Amino acid sequence: MQQRHMASWPTATGSIAAYSDKSFNAVDKKPVVLFLHGALRNAEFLVHWIDLIGDAADVILLDLPGHGRSSSPAVGSVASMASDIDGAIRVHLGGRRILLVGESIGGTIALKIGGASGGGPVKAVFAADPPMTTAKLWSVSAVFKMTMARQPENSFLPRLARDSFGLSAEGSDELIYYPYIGQLQVPGVIATGDVPLLPPRRMTTASSVFDDVDAFVTQNLYPGKVRIERIQDCGHLLLIEARQRCLAIMQRQISESV
Repeated sequence: MQQRHMASWPTATGSIAAYSDKSFNAVDKKPVVLFLHGALRNAEFLVHWIDLIGDAADVILLDLPGHGRSSSPAVGSVASMASDIDGAIRVHLGGRRILLVGESIGGTIALKIGGASGGGPVKAVFAADPPMTTAKLWSVSAVFKMTMARQPENSFLPRLARDSFGLSAEGSDELIYYPYIGQLQVPGVIATGDVPLLPPRRMTTASSVFDDVDAFVTQNLYPGKVRIERIQDCGHLLLIEARQRCLAIMQRQISESV
């Protein structure tokens, strides 16, 4: 990470690494766009957003717990990571107005934080292709198995796989995150691509994980809670593959809600 500024934010379970191209404080009036990357990645994968956002907002990138330079907690669940991040945001950016952007499981974490943010600094959430149920995520299972085989010394990976994705040596359990949408207290957008998740197959790009079933459940169980945007000609990594289209969504959220 070639940022000029890195801070280590203490949490109840360790510390979270936060990056920016300049120093940031809790009382500046400019909006903040805070990014959460996906599983098995780190903040460096989203560093291009510092230049893309430009002067419209301050940009902060976080390493999720157990990733990058953040410490590894004993529990790797979405709820636990969301609690740590939410607490750190309230302490270090309590006076700011934040658009919280998350890719993949970072988006699921962002939705969870958005449901606990009443009176907090997070004013809107943008979840880029967040997984909402886990048993169908065949591609995620394959990547975790490969990564854990390559990094047997990384004790956090099995906890993350089990606690956030329901994956273990015994098989897979279904974890359901739809209630996070129903609990949202701030305006939210869920974006997804158009590369279908099923059937399992060889692929040159990562498939979308928020599928038609997820959209149906969201629109029928939680009408009006989030706006769903489908981005054409794009797979799972929306913040990489569809930068300008995602930027337009963020700009609209900043003008409307942040």
